[in-house]
Amino acid sequence: YMRALELCPGRLFCLAQAGALHYQAGAYGEALAAYTEALRVEPSYTPALLGAAESWLASAFAYGRMGAVGTAAVELRAAAEHAQRATRANANSVAAWKVLGDAELQHARVTPQDAQQAEAQAGAGQGLVAAVVGGLAARVQRVKAAGRAYAHALHLDPTQG
Repeated sequence: YMRALELCPGRLFCLAQAGALHYQAGAYGEALAAYTEALRVEPSYTPALLGAAESWLASAFAYGRMGAVGTAAVELRAAAEHAQRATRANANSVAAWKVLGDAELQHARVTPQDAQQAEAQAGAGQGLVAAVVGGLAARVQRVKAAGRAYAHALHLDPTQG
């Protein structure tokens, strides 16, 4: 695919396949670069949106395992945003709805901003309890969003349940 891209840069299929190969090799940065290039050519190209979402999700998982939960949370938000774009581009994509659910659910589990915001707000006189409750409410909203995405995927293909 790289040779095909040398001969004819900007070919969507080749860019998406190059991204998929990098993703499978665990080179998430290179995968994201290929998918991003494909999205520059065609912003609503579903395979590139889905591939980027999966790459962000896998990269976030790796960062989370290393303890870099702040980076993981940022990448999970990017995964969810790409998956949402994929569902808008192709509302019948079961894979896009599943990845959206996965990203939202994982993001609900990894939200270090909640703790940092709680400390900052407590110092600003807003109270630790109110800050923690606000963080928990945001997590609940992400879990609900994940449930809606999974339900939509199951509606499209009930055999996956």
